[in-house]
Amino acid sequence: MWNDPIFRWFHIMAGIMWIGLLYFFNFVNAAAVKEATAAGEAGPISKYVLPRALLFFRWGAVVTWIFGAALLGNYR
Repeated sequence: MWNDPIFRWFHIMAGIMWIGLLYFFNFVNAAAVKEATAAGEAGPISKYVLPRALLFFRWGAVVTWIFGAALLGNYR
């Protein structure tokens, strides 16, 4: 189909964003929150960084699934 390369590009880019944020949460953010909680300063991370990162994580997953389903629909 004519839209296959476009859907594939969006699917791959959203997947990279989704998996990249997953690594961010597991390796970077978990250690930062642990250290900030021990120092009693976890407020700014939880208040400003996490909501925005979770928003991008959620929409990265949604866009990956939507374009993946669209790609599968092109091959029916």
